[in-house]
Amino acid sequence: MRARYNWVGNRILAEDMASLYKMKQDTRRPITVLVAEAVSEYIKARGCKSPANEIKARRE
Repeated sequence: MRARYNWVGNRILAEDMASLYKMKQDTRRPITVLVAEAVSEYIKARGCKSPANEIKARRE
């Protein structure tokens, strides 16, 4: 069975979404990628292990 997660985008403030959109335009990266990177950095800053960080480390 595939895990289902609720999209958390409805919890992002309009001002933050505007900032993300500007970053998207400046970097030419999708907002979903920017959000995923932010989540990974947050998890790393909190000292938690993230599977995404391990996958990224393997690619480098």
